[in-house]
Amino acid sequence: MIIKGLDKELEFDFRGSVLALLKALKLNPVEHLVIVNGELAHESKHLCGNEEVKIIRVVSGG
Repeated sequence: MIIKGLDKELEFDFRGSVLALLKALKLNPVEHLVIVNGELAHESKHLCGNEEVKIIRVVSGG
């Protein structure tokens, strides 16, 4: 799978849920959105390993 975002692009061999992917990359799921093949993915979505994944950090302020 190709992972884009966070100022880098990497190829990563991974199969599992979006939540497990974020944990493997040591990213907080509350602070990141995951786009899989152009669509927003729920953390329970299963990844097969051939997707294009984009990770976007969520920034909020008050």
